[in-house]
Amino acid sequence: MREAMQEVKAQLGSWYQEEARKEIFQARAPWVEEGEEQSAYFSKLKKSKEEVMMCLNNEEGVEHWLKDGMLATAAAFYWDLYTEKSVDPEGMQLCL
Repeated sequence: MREAMQEVKAQLGSWYQEEARKEIFQARAPWVEEGEEQSAYFSKLKKSKEEVMMCLNNEEGVEHWLKDGMLATAAAFYWDLYTEKSVDPEGMQLCL
């Protein structure tokens, strides 16, 4: 009886590892190390790759549903993000 339970546990463990490998593979995470456990992270990563962005809101909260509006909103966001801004040297020194 004990041997049968150990065999079933071993089979279950193998099945679980195989399912984890499938989940990680489907999540397209090439940096994962061998033996990585299946987790909610990989399930979420897989689902996020399946979802398509349908709408994007700009800074004013206006929704853009068309491709051109979404691209313009994304471009404006990154333009603003990487535009050089004046920096307070004293404030920066406090952060360091």
